[in-house]
Amino acid sequence: MAEKTGMTAAKATPADVDQMRDFLFELEQMVENARHDDDIEKIGRFCHSHFPSRCGHHYQRILFGYDTLIENACDPTLSYLDWKPEIKDAITAFQHCVHADEKPAAVKAVFPAQNILSRFAGLFSAFRR
Repeated sequence: MAEKTGMTAAKATPADVDQMRDFLFELEQMVENARHDDDIEKIGRFCHSHFPSRCGHHYQRILFGYDTLIENACDPTLSYLDWKPEIKDAITAFQHCVHADEKPAAVKAVFPAQNILSRFAGLFSAFRR
């Protein structure tokens, strides 16, 4: 039997995402309102002093998590976020079986517990907002 290998990566926390979003929003406002060379220097000082504490290394976790989700769960043919067709099909099959007495073996194998799909669907819903 072949040995399975895997990889784990740190996940950004909601606080990490909020800090990065706030930093980028503030930076965007500064850039949009910049009128003089002094403003450009102020932006540089702001980035130098705030980037490490407000974005630090977690920006990489955020981008890696986004890339991973997009590559593994999203339909690559669309210009907006939506499930890959095979995931949509699995969700539909599962939803039809939730109230049935017996789930097909394939559905049981893919979704051993209803809460697994619910958690995954909830995660994706957060990105659709």
